[in-house]
Amino acid sequence: MKLFLISLCSTLLFFSCESKEETNEGGAIIETSFEADSTENTEEITQNENQNATLEVVPGGDHREYHPNGELKIEGQYDDNGLRTGLWISYYDTGIKWSESYYVAGKKDGHNLSFFPNGKVRYLGEYNDDQKIGEWKFYDEEGNLTQTENF
Repeated sequence: MKLFLISLCSTLLFFSCESKEETNEGGAIIETSFEADSTENTEEITQNENQNATLEVVPGGDHREYHPNGELKIEGQYDDNGLRTGLWISYYDTGIKWSESYYVAGKKDGHNLSFFPNGKVRYLGEYNDDQKIGEWKFYDEEGNLTQTENF
């Protein structure tokens, strides 16, 4: 009877662990595993020789991607449904900020800002439910206003 109970407990423990493996566009394999009764996640990142970026993923939470040179490429958060939420920031491979966008349920909603590699603002505007709204301003690399559009 003891042997039966030990075997049963071992089998249940084995099947109560889940594992998830994904591959990004650049070929990076992201493996996330967690115990069904635990909120702790463990992750393993495998880099392929032909990959374009290294990923660090926490399911349902923070997301970070890196350029091949190790500089941060993009950061943000996913909601419980796996959709972008809140502020997402992208960076050039030099570490300079490329853009800022706000998301609600996976759609752009709010402030949107893009920068030139020299750090000057390229454009700024607002989104509502993934649609451009209001006045958008566009600038040249020296910071001079070149265009204004209303949506």
